[in-house]
Amino acid sequence: MIFVRGDVRSVGVVTDQLQKFGLASGLYANPEKSNIYFGGVSKEVQEDILRVTQFVPSSFPFRYLGVPLNAGRLNKDHFGALISKVHAALFNWSAHFLSYAGKIQLLNSVVFGLENFWCSTLLIPKGVSSLWNQWLLTYAFKYGSVWRMRIKGCFAESLRSIIHVRDELLQITGGEMSAKQVLASSFVNGKFSTVRVYNLFRKSFPEVNWVPVIWGKGIVPKHSFRLSLAMETKLLTIDRLRMCGMILTNRCYLCKRDAEGHRHLFFKCSYATELWRRGLRWMAIRDRSNDLWAEVAWVRRRNKRRHWKACWFRCCLATTVYSIWDERNARAFKGVERTVDSLFRHVQFIVCVQILHCFPSNSSILDRLNVYSDPVHLAPGDNSIIQLIPVVFEGKGFIHWSRNVKLALSSKNKLGFITGKCKAPVETDSKYQD
Repeated sequence: MIFVRGDVRSVGVVTDQLQKFGLASGLYANPEKSNIYFGGVSKEVQEDILRVTQFVPSSFPFRYLGVPLNAGRLNKDHFGALISKVHAALFNWSAHFLSYAGKIQLLNSVVFGLENFWCSTLLIPKGVSSLWNQWLLTYAFKYGSVWRMRIKGCFAESLRSIIHVRDELLQITGGEMSAKQVLASSFVNGKFSTVRVYNLFRKSFPEVNWVPVIWGKGIVPKHSFRLSLAMETKLLTIDRLRMCGMILTNRCYLCKRDAEGHRHLFFKCSYATELWRRGLRWMAIRDRSNDLWAEVAWVRRRNKRRHWKACWFRCCLATTVYSIWDERNARAFKGVERTVDSLFRHVQFIVCVQILHCFPSNSSILDRLNVYSDPVHLAPGDNSIIQLIPVVFEGKGFIHWSRNVKLALSSKNKLGFITGKCKAPVETDSKYQD
């Protein structure tokens, strides 16, 4: 499953990547077996996207690994396959002479295995889960109250997990009466609040003031996570590994001179310093202290507004930290090196995609970023072997074919080369190459 923004340009980028993957692996997306789902997209845009992809439109719910997926809440009718499988298994077993132990084994391994798989994936409606509830009342709770029940061999894994959570709750609260009081206090306006119970189980730690900076709008989640590890000095740098007893040469993989540590990588290292300085110049910010924690403190004090420039700085900082650690690991474990210029172009590409995704209505951002507004610019996925559209022109249907080609070129901001709007640069221009 691939999720993409509902416009022709974004779909064109994904289609190009699928074509590139097909050229590399020989595995192409079959338009007849591929479906596309729209949400909040106008009819005109849907028609343009269908012309580019040639996929078949479909609607929710659809099945993935046998489980129904829907944009809204699933009702009892969507679980007809589960109910049919359980009923078919029960009716099939009724024709066999089975012992009591055999029936229990079949129930645990087949029927409740099916329901446990669906319950672990989806929120089962009350009408569908009645079979499991009846089994609990008939077999499980006949041994006593849920507060005194012990694990039996016929219990499913989901029921065993409930009992383990109950034991942990009794240990935290100190007894059955205290646990009941805690659960009773977890109801807010007649509804059970899982947040209160979760806060009871989780450990409390002191809050840090840089959380809104690294987990703000527009930052890729994995970039935020790695930035948080760097802020807490929990990345497995060489100095930390040596403290654990591992014998390693304490030399930075990036600059190959100084000892590697969090303070050195972010941003005392000459390689990391140059990468971050290019990012600052790109954002028109004067060079600051080469220290990650000072940069985070600065953006926390100065950029409190939800403006695209504040998002630009936070996203660039998180992406730079992520790329530095990624480059460090590539050199340490794969022996692959990239120059500062190559890595910075990669950072620019990711940041621009995130900013344009968060602020699509602001048309001036692309010009202010001053990277991808130039038609001469080549994105990482642009090369001579990319197929623009899946349909090859064979002498018929020129109008339909030319429309698809224009849409594909427009999505890459390259239509001006066909219409003549983009003029060739003179030989003395810095953009001119043979």
